[in-house]
Amino acid sequence: MRVKKKYVLLESLLIDVTNEFNDNEKRILKLIHKKHKDDKYNYSVFDVAAWLIEDFNLDYETAFELSKSYYWENSKLFSVYEPLRKKWPMAELFFSKIHDFTGNLVKSYNDDTYGQIEVHFNGDEGFNDVRDVRLWSGYNSMSLYIPFNFFHIVDDYRRIYIDMDDRDARTLRVDIQFFQLDSQGNKLEHNIWRTDDYENGKINLDEFLIEVGYRSGKSGDETPQKLMSFNAPYPKPLNVTSATQILKNILEDVIQKIKSTTFQLPSGVEPIVVSVGSQLG
Repeated sequence: MRVKKKYVLLESLLIDVTNEFNDNEKRILKLIHKKHKDDKYNYSVFDVAAWLIEDFNLDYETAFELSKSYYWENSKLFSVYEPLRKKWPMAELFFSKIHDFTGNLVKSYNDDTYGQIEVHFNGDEGFNDVRDVRLWSGYNSMSLYIPFNFFHIVDDYRRIYIDMDDRDARTLRVDIQFFQLDSQGNKLEHNIWRTDDYENGKINLDEFLIEVGYRSGKSGDETPQKLMSFNAPYPKPLNVTSATQILKNILEDVIQKIKSTTFQLPSGVEPIVVSVGSQLG
């Protein structure tokens, strides 16, 4: 990018960006252009080459090459440079492939089971509620299904049965949704596909938004409650490995948030209170 005056930027010329000429050769070509741009029809390759040899102490080969290059290519060299390489906006590319990335991640776990986690519900006491976490892939999203698959609890020598309603009430579904951001950091409800919007700087090409909500109760009819939200960087360079790693990092952040959260039981559901050390089964 050339600077004409203070704070005034001009578009680059081809001569500014080409690597066919070194800096000194570019300087000489610009001097030729300054001297002969208005006199192209009377331009003499031999006369200009002689001038370069005498005044700039150039060797014959370089002098004649520069003189000839200017004669044939001056209109190209001093035209505005237009890049040939077309960029593909990272935000568009990532979101066009995110379902593939999340789907591959889910398949990498046996039986779609991400691992185990200890869950805390307000009022439940005396036992460790450690469960399997199932992982699903959706449209611009992933979900964690964390069921309470225990039918009884052993308190000392007593076996206390847990009915279906109490089990269902403690089932958690955590939804992780991905959204594009505009250049001001605001959430976009729908993906942007217009190339002009990317090229005009309307879309954030560095980060995307993650919103995490949860439902308790097996029916899933309850209004989702907000668990957390944060921004994450687009993986660069973008490939299967880098995309998988960023998704794993997001999952781990969500898992840590679940571990540190005490969830509320649905209305009308009584807590389970037993002796310390009781075992679920």
